[in-house]
Amino acid sequence: MEIQVAIKPRLSQILRNSEEYTNAYLESGYYDAIVGFKCRYGLGYIKEVRQEQGFNPVVADLLTAPQFNLKLNGSKVATYGMTLAHADISDYELCAWRGDCTKVCVLNNGNGRYDSVRKAWIWRTHLWGKYPSVAAYRLGWELGRAVVKHGEILFRPDVNSDLSWHKCLTSLGELPHVTVYGYTKNPARLAHNSDEIYGNFNYCYSWNENSNVDKVRRHLERGGKVAVVTSRKKGEPINVEALREFFGIKDFGMSFVDADKTDEWMLSEGAVIGDLSAKGKARQLIGDSTFVVDIY
Repeated sequence: MEIQVAIKPRLSQILRNSEEYTNAYLESGYYDAIVGFKCRYGLGYIKEVRQEQGFNPVVADLLTAPQFNLKLNGSKVATYGMTLAHADISDYELCAWRGDCTKVCVLNNGNGRYDSVRKAWIWRTHLWGKYPSVAAYRLGWELGRAVVKHGEILFRPDVNSDLSWHKCLTSLGELPHVTVYGYTKNPARLAHNSDEIYGNFNYCYSWNENSNVDKVRRHLERGGKVAVVTSRKKGEPINVEALREFFGIKDFGMSFVDADKTDEWMLSEGAVIGDLSAKGKARQLIGDSTFVVDIY
């Protein structure tokens, strides 16, 4: 008997279908917060999706503040993140290009092991899937509130996910005083005109088992940013020569950084490779999957 696997709806596509009005709601929420208005739109829907996951029917934030995430808190500029339900725990597809990383996802470790944390990710995801205008307004309002507090902020919309925000919520990259950044496995990020495609969305390409080393090297030659999980142990120095040899980098200058410490490196000038040490279950892939580059 043939087993049929249900295909989840892609959240990026749902948002693209509603982009005409979600962009307007995002901007409205942002500027309402800038002038000091309270968030009053769609509060009942936020309470609804929270209650569906077993939480009290009260309003809660979409965003994770810097002090509640070690990586976000490592940045010099106040950095906020949005943590949605990753990979297999969601009713929506949020990681269209995922592969071996799903088997050893670090998000299943630490606080991600707890049911209450996962349900918090899920209600936020369901808000985007069921009521995108409410989610967009709330996101804009919370970003505006953060700008009022800090002046300039960084925003990582994909702490757990890999969505095409540059296509489905374009005005997010145009909000004053908000710099959007993140990681993506989307191979379109390696295209020769990818900077034009992504615009103000500062996304670096994440090396994975399906990556083509020649395409990645050409991306670096054009000044691109690439994150790569390696067999390095956390705290150990980066092996620059081994990284150069693996990617075939010989005749152009670039930077190499310890990407465990902060994400701000992807906002710097010129080509950069961010070395992420394999942690937890990811170390089981060393030698078995090129998702983890074994050069140490």
